[in-house]
Amino acid sequence: MEVTVLCDAVAVFPEGVSEALPGWGVEQAEWTARVVP
Repeated sequence: MEVTVLCDAVAVFPEGVSEALPGWGVEQAEWTARVVP
């Protein structure tokens, strides 16, 4: 099985990322910094 992830929306959170996305940590932030220009 192959899965392709598509992002079709952008969200702006009034609160910080750690509050809006519980479990968000250093690993996710590093991944985002690599993939999001």
